[in-house]
Parts: sequence; C-alpha cells; structure tokens
Amino acid sequence: NGDGQVNDLDRTVIGNVNPKFVYGVNNTFNFMGFDLGVFLQGSVGNDILNYTHKQTDDLGKGGNTTQKAYDNRWTPDNPNATNPKAAFEFSRNLRFSDRYVEDGSYFRIKTLSAGYNFEFKQYGIRTARLFASATNLFTSTKYSGYDPEVNAYGNDPSRRGVDLANYPNSRSYSVGINVGF
Repeated sequence: NGDGQVNDLDRTVIGNVNPKFVYGVNNTFNFMGFDLGVFLQGSVGNDILNYTHKQTDDLGKGGNTTQKAYDNRWTPDNPNATNPKAAFEFSRNLRFSDRYVEDGSYFRIKTLSAGYNFEFKQYGIRTARLFASATNLFTSTKYSGYDPEVNAYGNDPSRRGVDLANYPNSRSYSVGINVGF
C-alpha cells in the first residue's frame, strides 16, 4: 500500500484461473483412401500458481533447490535479485507473490492421425485401414512448468490452476491396422 511495510494491508488478489476463452478444432480430411485427422486445443488468459516453483526456490530449509533459484538469489553483489537470500532456517515465512503466478495460456496439437483404407474381397476381409497416430504431439506455452493443463487438487473447485509437481500429459505414438470382416 506504499507505507514502506510489508503486512496484511499489502495483500491483494493476483491471478485468475478462469481463461478468457478456450478453443478446440477437430477435423478429418479424406482423399483417395487416405485420411488425416487433427485435433487442436488451447486456452487463453488463465493464470497458474506454480507451487512447485515456490517449493524448490525458497532457499531456506536446507534442502535442494534449482540452479536458477540459487543463481538469482539476493546477495550484496546482486541486490536486484528475483529470489530472497539463502538462509538455513525453518522458520522462514515466504509469502505468496506474483513471481509464482504465471500465464497458463497454451496451444496444443492434442491428436494427429493419418491412415490409408484398403478394399479387400478375399479371405473374408472386407476392409483394412493402416494408421499411425500421436497424442499430445506439440505444446506451445510460456508456462515454465511441465504442463499448462494442470489439476493438482482433482475436483476441488476452490483450488483450480495449481501446479504442485503434477505429472504432465504423456505423449504417445501408435501404429496399427483395423480389419473389417
């Protein structure tokens, strides 16, 4: 509030987990037996509380920390640091701040598949389709965590948009054949 003291009067709401909009496009293209399917999705304007960042960058409990946090800690030679000074103490009270709130906007190629359909009239086979597909193929985001599509607390609506070392969406590839008899 500008009085030179950091206390409860300085508290304010920062961040908003609700995106301005979410989007998705799903389409399949066919041409002479070939098919290409694509599903694109994303969100714009939501914020994420990177609690993982808060836990790894506190520089105060004598545990491991990231190299980035250590290099950006306060020292007399680095007075404009983004992280506090390193201090081995368990009573340290690091308050939440906007340095843990990040833009959660992202664009993702959720699925991409390609295939070819064969026509058969023998061996009791009517059709066959040879295909390859990939899931979570590409993600573009400014978020520093593993995945901007986080949900650390499951179905709890009061704690959406929190990343607490969440495992990211896995990328998978598959190749196969579908046969119709």
